[in-house]
Amino acid sequence: SLFFRDANALEASLQGLRNRTVTPPPANSNTVLFTHQGKFDKAYGYYPDAGRTLIFEPDGTGVPKVIANMPLDEFLRLQ
Repeated sequence: SLFFRDANALEASLQGLRNRTVTPPPANSNTVLFTHQGKFDKAYGYYPDAGRTLIFEPDGTGVPKVIANMPLDEFLRLQ
């Protein structure tokens, strides 16, 4: 989000990130996103700690629902 010169293009990019956290993935799958803290802050208004994994569960409301906030190594051990 640092390199956008056009405010509309930046907003479209941020909305794309927001949409991915509220849209259920296809059946029997998950969506994994990697993003920088600054872009996350611009999209959601808060700054997660570095190295954290946030897990969202889309519930149909269009509002991001965080169900877990854990260190990356803990996330990688999930089965």
